[in-house]
Amino acid sequence: MSRQPTITDLAAFSSELREAVADRISQHLLESPSAEDLGSVQNTLLEMEHSLRNASYFLLSQYNRCTPIGRLSDDLLLEILKYCMHDTSLYYDLDALIIPPAFYVCTKWSNVAKNSSSLWARISLPMNTQLFKLFVTRSGSSSLDVFLSNQLIHRPRDLFEVSTIRRIGGCLRQLLPRISHLQIFWEGPANEEPEDEEPVNEEPLSQLVTDYIGETELSTLRSLHITEEGGSGTHIKLNTPMLRSLRFGEGSTNNLHLSSEHLVILELDRINATPKEILNLLYQFPTLKHCRIKTLTGANRHESDVLPFVSVPELQTLLIAKLNLCDMIDVLNHLDIPSSTSLTLAIYPCSVDTAPFHNFFGPYIASSDEMRIVQKDGVDMDYILTSKSGLRIEINHRSAFSQLASYGRNLSLLDLHVRSLPSLPVFGEILRKWTSITHLGIHTYNLELEWALFTLFEGPEILLPNLQILDCTHSLFSTQQMIKVLRFRQAAGVGLRELKITKTFRPLEDIDQLQSLVEELSEYD
Repeated sequence: MSRQPTITDLAAFSSELREAVADRISQHLLESPSAEDLGSVQNTLLEMEHSLRNASYFLLSQYNRCTPIGRLSDDLLLEILKYCMHDTSLYYDLDALIIPPAFYVCTKWSNVAKNSSSLWARISLPMNTQLFKLFVTRSGSSSLDVFLSNQLIHRPRDLFEVSTIRRIGGCLRQLLPRISHLQIFWEGPANEEPEDEEPVNEEPLSQLVTDYIGETELSTLRSLHITEEGGSGTHIKLNTPMLRSLRFGEGSTNNLHLSSEHLVILELDRINATPKEILNLLYQFPTLKHCRIKTLTGANRHESDVLPFVSVPELQTLLIAKLNLCDMIDVLNHLDIPSSTSLTLAIYPCSVDTAPFHNFFGPYIASSDEMRIVQKDGVDMDYILTSKSGLRIEINHRSAFSQLASYGRNLSLLDLHVRSLPSLPVFGEILRKWTSITHLGIHTYNLELEWALFTLFEGPEILLPNLQILDCTHSLFSTQQMIKVLRFRQAAGVGLRELKITKTFRPLEDIDQLQSLVEELSEYD
């Protein structure tokens, strides 16, 4: 192994070099050189200066290699640079070249940035012309993630100028053969123009799509996300044979026309859709696995509609929010989906509903093992059902669960996160029928839990004979009242295995007696 050079070695080498150069030039000048000879000497000196400068750069790079930041691997540097690029990729100035400063920390970082095509594969339009060319070149043949928005134009008057639209469209057309993910956020014009301004040229998104994409086959496109705010409704027709994920926000499903036999994810947000329109849309995509549909509550239901029957044999999750109860029933009754499909349904009250909620929801309860009821702000209730097979059904509705008493005979878990319990006679009647419950959770912020304990667990009838776990976390209760309940059940041979409480609500007195009456006393923060 060679010896590491020292400062003394470098000083000796530098001194020897200076003396040799000075002696050689002095001797050369004494010989009355010609102009040509002097020019040759000057060129030699310039070459030496260049070599010394390179040596200085070399020493600096070796120094950087010895620093903590210089020892980072190229793979780790690439991850750091990806974060830097992500933070700035949506805010390019049309009039300036903006590259994250981290790309120029040192030569090593700069080389990693230049040679990593994935760093340049996310392109936001519109973009500075020179920057766009740089991204296209450095991204090589990588698949592209393109974000297109007129909101990125900082001068409001330019929002719909034809020249700007052409600029965006021309760049988009150039990228079409390589786009894997396309996200479009389009902001419509303001409803009112200031009195001192001329009306702007309102160029809709649909015109951009028609003029610059048209019927072009987007064979590499896998994911499409379109949102238009404040527009009059965009008609989108695209040839997307390999599309797998579609998100469409605001508008009508009648405005969406796509060709795809491979779509597995569909998300529609703030759309106007009747049951027939929802079913017609699902008919286009029989390969769906995950579907989320969020509607505006103002969609009109057409009583004369003949609804098609639609089969989606691979559907795993379905969310529909919100429809009135009758419309929801219409959609579900005309959908042929696996029995294992997890459902999340939000239902809003409507005067035209004729079907009682419990008739609709009851059969779901009867086939479930667990039910959780969560009361959010207002009066709406989230009913969350799960089964041992993994099936999950969540329904949001403004209905009291007291109407569901006849359906819960198979439930093993009931967990209530509510502001108040039903009246005690009603609650008692529910629990009298739900004899299979082994886990009961009551979470309420008032003293109703104490009244429930007194009424429901002190006989003479033993309610919930199979109960093993009582979860009272986040609920206040009297220790003495709880002790009476536990003693009563223990004497009857149906004592509890576990009692769950909250530490901050833990009673200060008689805690040892509580501990002695259950196998396990669990305390939570």
